[in-house]
Amino acid sequence: MYRLTLCLTTAACLFFSSVVWAQMDDEPQPEKAPTVSQAFKTLDNQARTWRPKKWTNETRVDFYQKIQTEFANFYLANIDRASSAQDYFALGRAAYSGRMFTEALASYDKALPNLDGSEKQLASYNRINVLRRLRRYQAALDSIDGFSETFPESNKLKGLKRVRASVAADVAKTQMIGQAAPPLGIEKTQGAEGISLAALKGKVVLVDFFATWCGPCRKVIPHLVQLQDKHRKAGLVVVGVTKLYTRGYLNQQYVKEMTPEAEYKLNLDFRTEWKLNYPVAFSKGAGKTYNVRGIPTVFLIDRDGVIRHFQVGAGNTEKLDMKIAELLSKSASNESGDSK
Repeated sequence: MYRLTLCLTTAACLFFSSVVWAQMDDEPQPEKAPTVSQAFKTLDNQARTWRPKKWTNETRVDFYQKIQTEFANFYLANIDRASSAQDYFALGRAAYSGRMFTEALASYDKALPNLDGSEKQLASYNRINVLRRLRRYQAALDSIDGFSETFPESNKLKGLKRVRASVAADVAKTQMIGQAAPPLGIEKTQGAEGISLAALKGKVVLVDFFATWCGPCRKVIPHLVQLQDKHRKAGLVVVGVTKLYTRGYLNQQYVKEMTPEAEYKLNLDFRTEWKLNYPVAFSKGAGKTYNVRGIPTVFLIDRDGVIRHFQVGAGNTEKLDMKIAELLSKSASNESGDSK
């Protein structure tokens, strides 16, 4: 009887154990977390849906800010999870979109030794643009030469010619720092009369090269308006510099093939639409004089008329704000007796 009971008990245990294991097998297992590169692809696809259906001053600024914030946050949230070349490649792209250029360079440098094919080509190309953003100009030029040798058939070579020209222009702009700002050669102004750098000696001048049709330029403008409001009494003067392009942008519409008279009128209306509180000067030669290859390009000129800073593109407003505050805190040499 004892043996029979033991056998029945054992059989029951085996039966119930099999039932429990079967139920466990039927339970859904937790999904494996996506890799960093997979998660980046998801975010990149989502970003394509963020473009507003209607472009306005507010939606445009919000869109670019969302891109910068979301991709920067992605980088910060995933940097400790990266384990493959593809992961670091994705982090490099995220950091670049988030305008974290030092972090983007570090990520590309970790990824490149173990990438191949189209990924290696794209990472190499992106890294050149990061170097330019970091103002490591000689490294950028050397990398362009290396890219041309490694990928002689690449369809990006044409774009790299433009990058090389932009790097050369940036080098020239760097050499202007510490030099007297050359005249702007103003032909016409809107919002003020008699504007010239000579007349603005004693002020800190922010010169913004822009065009109404330039998206990144429009992203910068609201911040320039804020800066002019905030620092006007302290001696900041913002001057927008543009030229006749025969095309423009107004009321969320792109307009082309305009006469000079129509373009001047469009710029006046643009001033109203974007609430510009600073003058705009027209000059066909100032861009060349200041080695401007891409817009927006901003120069800061101190109270003595000396160039102290420049930056290309939208973003990095913190550095611009800090430099403005630094220059405003200093008196002109003819007021303080200091020489520069």
